[in-house]
Amino acid sequence: MTFTQIGYFLQVARTLNFSEAAVQLHMTQPTLSRQIAAIEAELNMPLFLRSKRRLKLTPAGALLKEELGGLMDSYQQIIEKAERASWGISGSLRIGVLDGHNISATLPPVVDYLEKNYPNIKLYLQRASYRKLVDLLYEKKLDAIISYDFHIKNQPDLISIPLEKARPVLAIPKRHPLAKKESIKVQDLKEETLVIVSESESPGGVQLILETCRQFGGFLPQFHYVDTMEDSTLWVEAGVRCALFNTGMSIVNNPNIKVVDLTELPPMEVLLCWYSNNDNEALPLLTSYFSNRNG
Repeated sequence: MTFTQIGYFLQVARTLNFSEAAVQLHMTQPTLSRQIAAIEAELNMPLFLRSKRRLKLTPAGALLKEELGGLMDSYQQIIEKAERASWGISGSLRIGVLDGHNISATLPPVVDYLEKNYPNIKLYLQRASYRKLVDLLYEKKLDAIISYDFHIKNQPDLISIPLEKARPVLAIPKRHPLAKKESIKVQDLKEETLVIVSESESPGGVQLILETCRQFGGFLPQFHYVDTMEDSTLWVEAGVRCALFNTGMSIVNNPNIKVVDLTELPPMEVLLCWYSNNDNEALPLLTSYFSNRNG
């Protein structure tokens, strides 16, 4: 007998009326009658004495009503205690997000979930550059970060969960000659100077673009290095440079920028990442939320 079936039995046992119990349970009377019959068949004993005029509990039914009623009350009390225990988790949870990454589809649901279910946890959100995010993670000044797979790759003792995929795109100022093209191949970038975050800041990002240009265009790209993703987007917004971004970046929504898919390239993963040696008791609430969502 499942907890749901116990609820059906107890409702009929309290009302001693199948029609009334069915209304209260928001189900049809024949369905409820079949459920009660299934319970009696499973237990191999009658629980109700049925007649045209009235419904009565058998001695076995009366005993089950008393005992199972207490069981359901205890179950509810246990659930309430567990909820109170979860609310008792206190402290802080600090989440870092890469500069320029659009989190409008990722963070609002989990922030709502945590604030509703764990009101004693204080949330902090912070944007930072590639290297700063990882540094703060290892220093335990951030508990988790949202960044890209090429940024996290080969970093020791970090655990990650995929959140979503992002497609590679070329961001082009509308006054740039390439903006007139409907489609763009990597080969078309051979004569361009691409603005990019420096190798000291994002070695994975630089290597990714180098390999992309070599593999799909057969050339070594020219780079204009900047310190942060914000600086990179600024150069594009200023109408000076093109840059390789992805659909997870906020700049793709800028009406003054033309964004063209680079269909030759595979998508990249947006990851939630954390340090395996972080013992913040609130961290599993965040990681399990995304793990369960992905599962």
